[in-house]
Amino acid sequence: VVATGLFSTPYVPKIKCEENFAGPIVHGCDIKIPSQVADKRVIIIGAGKCAIDMAVLAGQIARTCHMVLRRAHWPIPYK
Repeated sequence: VVATGLFSTPYVPKIKCEENFAGPIVHGCDIKIPSQVADKRVIIIGAGKCAIDMAVLAGQIARTCHMVLRRAHWPIPYK
């Protein structure tokens, strides 16, 4: 799942050697029903609102769920 912004024009960046990847590469806004990630191995690129939403969904029903971030950040308020 590429999660680069649900409320903007979907952007799916080119990933080096993506042609060697056998599975689908989809944007978060293309996930319409939970069964699309059920029992799948999911990697989420990004950590914005859309990515967090997809991680919560995939974390509950996917076989595995991993997030890839450029750098770690705190997605909730400190207080």
